[in-house]
Formats: sequence, C-alpha cells, structure tokens
Amino acid sequence: MKIKYDYSLVFSFFDWARLRKDTTLEARCIVIHIAVASKNPKIAHELTYEFWRKPNLDINVSFSNFFEQLVYTFKDWGSDPLVFDIFFQALVDVGYFDEARNLFDKMLSYGVVISIDSCNCLLSRLSNNMSDDARIETVLKIFSEFPEMGVCWNTASYSIIIHALCRFDKLKEAQTLLLQMESKGCFADVISYSTVIDGYRRAGELERAFEVVEEMITKGLKPNPFTYNSIVVLLCKNGKVNEGERILREMMNQGVVPDNVVYTSLIDGFCKVNDLQAAHRICGEMQKQQLVPDTVTYTALICGLCRTGKMDEADNLFRGMRNKGMILDEITYTSLIDGYCKAGEMKKAFALHNKMVQMGLTPNIVTYTALVDGLCKRGEVETANELLQEMCGKGLQLNTCTFNSLINGLCKAGNIKQAVKMMEDMELAKLYPDVITYTTIIDAYCKAGEMVRAHDLLREMLDKGLQQTIVTFNVLMNGFCMLGMLEDGKRLLNWMLEKGIKPNATTYNSLMKQYSIQNNMKATTEIYRGMNTQGVMADSIHESAPPFLP
Repeated sequence: MKIKYDYSLVFSFFDWARLRKDTTLEARCIVIHIAVASKNPKIAHELTYEFWRKPNLDINVSFSNFFEQLVYTFKDWGSDPLVFDIFFQALVDVGYFDEARNLFDKMLSYGVVISIDSCNCLLSRLSNNMSDDARIETVLKIFSEFPEMGVCWNTASYSIIIHALCRFDKLKEAQTLLLQMESKGCFADVISYSTVIDGYRRAGELERAFEVVEEMITKGLKPNPFTYNSIVVLLCKNGKVNEGERILREMMNQGVVPDNVVYTSLIDGFCKVNDLQAAHRICGEMQKQQLVPDTVTYTALICGLCRTGKMDEADNLFRGMRNKGMILDEITYTSLIDGYCKAGEMKKAFALHNKMVQMGLTPNIVTYTALVDGLCKRGEVETANELLQEMCGKGLQLNTCTFNSLINGLCKAGNIKQAVKMMEDMELAKLYPDVITYTTIIDAYCKAGEMVRAHDLLREMLDKGLQQTIVTFNVLMNGFCMLGMLEDGKRLLNWMLEKGIKPNATTYNSLMKQYSIQNNMKATTEIYRGMNTQGVMADSIHESAPPFLP
C-alpha cells in the first residue's frame, strides 16, 4: 500500500516475488489496477492475458474468481473502470467469447458500459473466426442488441460487420448496411465502400461494383489503392482488360501508385485474350515503376505463351525464373505441363512432371487433369485411365474437368457408350455433368448420326437447368445439317429465337452452307436475311452475302 504510487517499484517487486513463488490472484489484480492507474494499460493487458492463457483452467471458476478479485481490489488500488475493458479485451483475445459477453452483462448491472473499442474488438474477433452461418448470426445478434444497452456503434463497427457480410457473400445486406450508416449518425468511409466493392469483385458482379463506386464518388470519397485494385482485378476477370488499363491510367493520374497485384492482373488479363504484346508492355512498365515481377506475374506470362502455342518462349521464361532463384510452385509447373499437353508434347510434359516431384512439389488435381487431357487427345485413353487410378491412389478427388477430359477421349475414340457410362459415374461421385460434358457427348452422337439421342441429351441438359452456351446448339445444328436434316435445323433455329437464345454466325453458316450445296438459293437468302435481321455479323469465313444478292 505504501509503494502503490511508485509503479516501477511495484512492478519490480511483483516480478521479484513471482520468480520465487506463485503469486495470489489478489496480488495480480492489485498490480493490474496499479498499472492502469499509472497509465500502463499494455502491462495490465499482458498480466490479464497471461492469466487466461494458463493451461487446464476451469473457465467458470476462474472467471468468477478473477471478476470477484478485480471488483474487491477496485476501490483501494485504482478505481479506474478501464480495468474491466482490459479484462474484456483479454477474454476476447484468448477466444473466450461467451465469458466476454458474460462480463459485459455483469458490468451493465454495475452501471458500466464496456467501451466501443472493446466491443469492436469482440465483433472483429468473432468475424475473423467465423466458419459458418451460425457464427455470423451471433455477430449480427450482438450488433443488434448492444445499442439497446448503451453501446453507440461507430464507423469502424459498421466496417467490421460489412466485411463479415461480404465474406459470407451477403452482399445485398452489406450494401444496405452501408446506406443505413448515415441514418445512425455514422458516415461511411472509403474502407467501408471498398469492402463492398471488393465483395462484388469476388462475386464477379461488375455492374454492382461500379454502382457502389459511383455512389462512393457522389459522397465525395476518393477511391484508395485497394478500391482501384478491386476494380482493375474485376475488369480483367470479366475480360475487359482495356478498360482495366484505362482505370490504371486514371489511378496513376490521381497520384495512386499501382502495386504488383494490379499490374499482374492486367498482365494475366491480356494473356487470357491472347494479347501478349500488351502483356509484355505492362510487364516492362511494371519494372520501370521499380516493382519486381513475382512468381504469379511470370506464371501468368507462361500461361499466355502456352495458350498461343509459343512453347519455346514459355520454356525459356520458365528457365529464366529458375536461374534467377525464384521459387517455382505447383501452379508454375502445372501451367507449363498443360501447355506441353495441349501441344501434344506428352514426353516433355511427363518429364516436367517428374522434375516437379523431384523438387518436392506435389502434383495436384489440375496437374493430373492436364496430363489426362493430353493423353486423351492423343487417343491414349487406357493410359489416361491408368493415370486416373494413380490419382485416386494418392487420395486426390477427381473433378468435373478430369471426367470431361476422359469423356472427350472416349468420344474421339468412338466409344460413346463408355462415355455415357462415365457421365453416370460422375453423378455417383457427386460430381454433376456440366454443359461441357453434355456438349461433348451431343457432338459425338451428332457425328455418329444418332440425332434422336443427341436431341434427347439436349433436352435432359435443359431440364436440369444448366446454363446453355451457343456452342451446344451449334453442335446440334451442325449435326442436323451434315445429315441433310435441314428442316430440323430450321426448327432448332426458330426454337432458339423463341427462347431468346441468340444464334451467332456459326449457327447460320451451317444452314446456309448446306442450302447452298443443294442449290436452294431461296432458302439460303432467307437464312442470310434472317441473320441480318437479328443483327448477327457475318464472320471471316462467310463475310459476304450470297453472290446473287445485291
């Protein structure tokens, strides 16, 4: 009691004493009070946290004892309510959320409301530890109930909840909360808006993301690097790479310096649209900005080179990465393996696979799927099946892409019956056939002249509610036309138009070609005019009107 105002002496004495014997809980609480009174909340938190980190604690008994001792020593040793905030924060940090809530209620009965910063700490930790919908319901319940008990949420509080909602793809709720903030006396900041924008970015909802951006600018808020990054990444993901570069220029004009993520997203975007010249240009600009391309950047370039069949350049870039001492991961190896498989160079693909294993890297399902696809395209379906067994033996879960590669191989080998069985096996494995699966088998049936089965499979696909692509309909249209079933082809075209499925040039070309072969110029003209009416531009193969048309 005599030295309680000499904090340094108190703490030295406490350290000296606890080296010799276990101190009592009362002594610990006294030192916690003195630390808070001496403006050393960090030490107070450490002492509290240290107690709750002890193994084999009886939580209920310990909570009751700690709370009682803290209250018992409160008046004589500090009288600063901040100690209860520190106790609350320590419980949250350790993960004792129920005990923290219990403390909140106990303090309320004493007329003390836990501070907004401590309550935000609880919201944040609960949000970051969420693993299911039940946990977010707990967070939302606290957010709803605490204001009734005297807590006034601030902008940081709303940002935490918005972030939590976005993590669980509850984007509409997050945007609604963003709009409600002002009515509660809080003004949404650039972080709150950027969180929602990034949520829409992850969900691939470009239009909604831009709506939030416009709303943000209307409020007078200036996008920050995180906001710009999300927009550029989303544009590139949607194939709008040129617009992404425009945003890059805009952010640079605003004095915002792009980071590796933005540049790499643009490089990846240009590679995906096969504009390697632009990709290399952006990479050069990135280096001028003193930003060093990393493994992800170079892997994007390797993918682009492989996609355009420039395997020598891809291999040189891969070797260059290795010579620079860069860490080559499974994704980099798999990108090059996939390139060799698509180029039919299976020997090089397997050699790279073996090298990958020697480096201690584990081939994943994508690696094996690339190898399976390459083997199937060469007609080596049996070898692909053996590889499939090896995958299963390693505990890898087959995915839809793996099955689609095998089904494609079986169809090319003319084994449609086995391909259909494999599609059934997919469903048994709870991997449901997608539009690629159906289109592959429909194409095989069409080439085999089994149009009834092809048509039935299309109906099955539509009944299952699978998202249609024009490729599927074009495959069926080509089947009808190749077999001379032009009336069926015309019926399919009319059905597509009725259902709002817009044909493309390939759809019309199949019909025009066959009518031309039959010298039925009237029907050819009719199809061509119908194509123009629908606003479909002729492609490079059939870019001109039939010769007898003006």
